[in-house]
Amino acid sequence: MTNLISGLANVMSAEIKNLDTIANNTANLNTPGFRTEYASLQNVDFLSQIQSTPANEYTPTGLSAIQSDKTAMVQRTIQQNDGGVKTTGVNTHMALRGEAWFVVEKNDQLYLTRNGMFKIDGEGNLKTTTGESVIGEKGPINNLSSDFKVASDGKISVGEKQVDQLMIVATTPRAKFTHLGNGLYQTSSFYEKAAPADYSVLSGVYETSNADTATDMIRLMQTTRHIETIQRSISAYDQLLNVGINQLGK
Repeated sequence: MTNLISGLANVMSAEIKNLDTIANNTANLNTPGFRTEYASLQNVDFLSQIQSTPANEYTPTGLSAIQSDKTAMVQRTIQQNDGGVKTTGVNTHMALRGEAWFVVEKNDQLYLTRNGMFKIDGEGNLKTTTGESVIGEKGPINNLSSDFKVASDGKISVGEKQVDQLMIVATTPRAKFTHLGNGLYQTSSFYEKAAPADYSVLSGVYETSNADTATDMIRLMQTTRHIETIQRSISAYDQLLNVGINQLGK
């Protein structure tokens, strides 16, 4: 019985983490290039046993037959569907279409981003708004003038001369991401150069968050109700346990 309560408590803890994920989506609704994150519960098979247990079997003996040796875990995934775009007319602002990522560098580490609100610093280097170097096929993109152009395949040219090409990568389908803020992501999964047919680059625009407020509101209500149900279940099972102890003591 106590194992069952412990298992339910683990599920409730996991659902609270799910609430944190939903709150993070809402907080980043206006973050350029933000990817909506979903959290799903794993290893909670015993919940289906609880739900299928008839009410008249909610006794210490009946509940003890439920297997509760699986611990709830949260699996986080991000949605890679395109967000909307906003036109700025600024040639350093770019947006990707398709499941691909820009690559940026900070402190000799590579990160991924969909936030294409880039800028040119005083030395002609292409940077993010927070100072990371935008990476091209030759390394950090530099020696740019204000009249540079970006083609739909990521080729960068100044006048009639191609000077570099944006490094644009695709990740594995099961890649796990860590959001570092400001639209930056880190992944330990393998990723490779994306094929031009799989993406396109838009210039003079930037991508908005792909968060869906309506979907997150539904998830918020469902998760909240689930937590409330688990709380009631834990209370009921605790009471049954007390009854069982008192009966054994007679």
